[in-house]
Amino acid sequence: MAQRVADGHFGSETTKEIPLLVTQTAQLMASLATRNEQENN
Repeated sequence: MAQRVADGHFGSETTKEIPLLVTQTAQLMASLATRNEQENN
């Protein structure tokens, strides 16, 4: 459902790249969180 809405809104070429961007952002945030925990211990 959200994919169809996004395709209509942005065009399918753009929305194909969004999951990759989300994944990279999530990995970056996870690595930053891990680093912060290590510094605090």
